[in-house]
Amino acid sequence: MDSNILHDDESIPVLQTELAASLAEVGCITPTTWDQLKSRWRLIAQQPGKVCHARLTAKMNDILRRIQIIERGGEGSLVSAAGSALGLGTDIGGSIRMPAFFNGLFGHKASPGLTGLGGQFPQVRGHHRAFASSGPLCRYAQDLAPTLVALVGSQQARHRLRLHEPVDLKSIRVHYLTEIDRCFTLSAVHPDVKVAVTDVASHLRDTVGLRVSPVRLPSLRLAFEMWAAMMASGDAPSFQEALRECGSPIYPGFELLRWLVGQSEHTINAITLALAENIGPIAKKDSSKARSLCTRVERLRLNLESLLGSDGVLLLPTHPEPAPYHGVPTLRAFNFAYSGVFNVLGLPATACPVGLGARSRLPVGVQLVAARDN
Repeated sequence: MDSNILHDDESIPVLQTELAASLAEVGCITPTTWDQLKSRWRLIAQQPGKVCHARLTAKMNDILRRIQIIERGGEGSLVSAAGSALGLGTDIGGSIRMPAFFNGLFGHKASPGLTGLGGQFPQVRGHHRAFASSGPLCRYAQDLAPTLVALVGSQQARHRLRLHEPVDLKSIRVHYLTEIDRCFTLSAVHPDVKVAVTDVASHLRDTVGLRVSPVRLPSLRLAFEMWAAMMASGDAPSFQEALRECGSPIYPGFELLRWLVGQSEHTINAITLALAENIGPIAKKDSSKARSLCTRVERLRLNLESLLGSDGVLLLPTHPEPAPYHGVPTLRAFNFAYSGVFNVLGLPATACPVGLGARSRLPVGVQLVAARDN
């Protein structure tokens, strides 16, 4: 692409986040307004030989009825439709990996402390910084590594990544599970998602020649409870307090009544999470239940670090089902824990697309998890 195209627009975006600034330093365009984005897109589309296309995954009238998921849903849709070369996101409970899963993209949550979190809203405070991470959403796997390198700030952090070290694929061990042990808080895994996991495992074993074995991790059945307990521990503000910073004080019970009559400014998912903080088993962060869950997280982290080592990968679903219809997540509010649990475990995770599900005809994929900094 002609480099002049990238600079025809004389307006200079105001870079407010560390991520955008890091990408700008390596020459990436970072438009911050819709008008700037349209200006760039027109310039690219007018070039001879350039074909702009969107990847349509099902009948349009069905797609529009389905969610693209929480904060990065618009970003995921835009990247999937080739409206942007790549996208950026922050992830404290799956906000990169789930939109990647729903839109047929690659999405990576880096190990804690590698990428910057400054400048975003709401701010990540206190011990939540150990759980939050930022990273790219890309259509192509080969875009993940260079984008991540650009996002990583210090040279010391880049050295931790070891992305330039050669990897002997034959030495990789793969442990896979198709479903977390059933529990009240998590939905059953959709058949298309199970097939995606088993197909990838079979391909890695039969075609690539890797050592592949199934694994059971019973502790993961408490994935949501562990995530919630770790989020509530420490000195960071609660979710209810974070909502208060966005406006007037919120009282979850009263806010639920307001939502029922269409008067609440908050989503039912936000209200549900605020209620869970007050009446759930982790309502008191110093309770024996909360301490037990935090201890379980640390024990599971050590077990996974031992299982994976420096040459192991855990293969499992990113989310129990393909993109659900609008409103459905209200009844399945805790399914994000398939991704979110790895935030509190401090492990890097990547969502990888596999294709369209045979039954749903929607994008499905898998999640790959490794030991910290691997």
